[in-house]
Amino acid sequence: MLGPWTPVAAFFVAFVMVLLLTRWITHHLQGVLFLLGADAEVVMYLQFALLFPGILVHEAAHWLTAKLLGVRTLDFSVWPKRKTKGKVQYGAVRIAQTDIVRGSLIGLAPLVVASLLIIAIGRYALGTEALRQAVASGQWGQAWSALSQSIRAADFWLWMYLVFAISNAMFPSESDREAWKPLLLYAAVAAVLLYLAGWKPTMESVQGVLARVMNPLLYAFTVTAAVDLFFAAAIGLAEIVMGRLLGKRVVY
Repeated sequence: MLGPWTPVAAFFVAFVMVLLLTRWITHHLQGVLFLLGADAEVVMYLQFALLFPGILVHEAAHWLTAKLLGVRTLDFSVWPKRKTKGKVQYGAVRIAQTDIVRGSLIGLAPLVVASLLIIAIGRYALGTEALRQAVASGQWGQAWSALSQSIRAADFWLWMYLVFAISNAMFPSESDREAWKPLLLYAAVAAVLLYLAGWKPTMESVQGVLARVMNPLLYAFTVTAAVDLFFAAAIGLAEIVMGRLLGKRVVY
């Protein structure tokens, strides 16, 4: 129905789905820990421990990108710290003052690096490529066989956990997004000026570029959505069962 725009539309659906899932998982994971009797400090440290691989990837992506772009790093930390208004910071990389382009790239780095890692895990560890091809061609028996084979692998649950941890720490924080607004404004002004100067890209060329960018991202976010859905279901079920057994309920 959408034709060449299908990968773009599918990516935004998957992106929003993963964004909502990660927020839901964060809140309800805390709810499960509270039901177990943990206080706010214990919940903070337990959540840090559970998501540590993703937190480490997030901060390392900032640090490495800054180094590659020639921006001086002032501090690197991976440890939970309570901020104002009940917010928690699980890690931080302070960098020297830089321009908005490099600042934006450094802020975006965790999302890009995490997506690349999830693509690699999906294809080479979880065997999702064979599953994707089977589903796309309507070969449901072959899809079930591919899924069963992946689940039987000895390290399947380790890779599932790593995707879960990485995906739930990959979105840029508020401070990571600070340089995006002026950069987007300058990009929009530049696009208008180029258009007025006679640069008029064809719709086919725009669609081609978007498809090449969106297809791998769609793959990463589809794998992420599937893994997060599984863990969200497990967390939701644990919360319901524990709430009934303990006679308690978490209000969000």
